[in-house]
Amino acid sequence: MGWTKDMPPLLSALQDAGADALVVDWDDAQVDWRAFDLALLRSTWDASIRHPEFLAWSERVDGLTRLLNPLPVIRWNTDKHYLAALAEAGCRRSPRHSSNLTGCGAGDSGIFVAA
Repeated sequence: MGWTKDMPPLLSALQDAGADALVVDWDDAQVDWRAFDLALLRSTWDASIRHPEFLAWSERVDGLTRLLNPLPVIRWNTDKHYLAALAEAGCRRSPRHSSNLTGCGAGDSGIFVAA
């Protein structure tokens, strides 16, 4: 399980707030998702290459616990066609990565993204 550098401070903040936070892999078959009050999806690096499996997992887990990332958002975000919709709304693409959007111009439809 790989962690991003912001995972330790996030866990610390959650614990300071009284949460019993646990980091697990989305595809770990041993996880009982009914045991969680909610699940926050983060850093699912392989979701794009295992898209159908990830969506099926999301739909199943959505019935077992509360996904903090709502299922419609998961569907929208994991289908990278949303990048074209953001570009049409005036978001600029990062010069280093053509698929990353860095910000939206004035008059957009309220979409804000950070690289």
